[in-house]
Amino acid sequence: AAIVHGCTVDDHVLIGMGAKLLDHCHVPSDVLIAAGSLVREGERLESGYLYAGLPAKKIKPLTDEQLALIRRLPDNYIMYAKWFPELVG
Repeated sequence: AAIVHGCTVDDHVLIGMGAKLLDHCHVPSDVLIAAGSLVREGERLESGYLYAGLPAKKIKPLTDEQLALIRRLPDNYIMYAKWFPELVG
């Protein structure tokens, strides 16, 4: 239930449930946005960090393990979608 509206989101980004990304913000690769966070209009985030809060603030650098997870998740979702083709279209 994330809302991603009129913004740019690069590869290898994990957006938590209920997060809101407003117009013209830019989320570069290797970013984790915590659930419920709000990325303000026009905000430019920095690669390699966890962002959280209302508004979203840079909290801490991502670990190598967290970066590996962010890079691995898309393949998992593709696999899960194949399990339920009637839901995908």
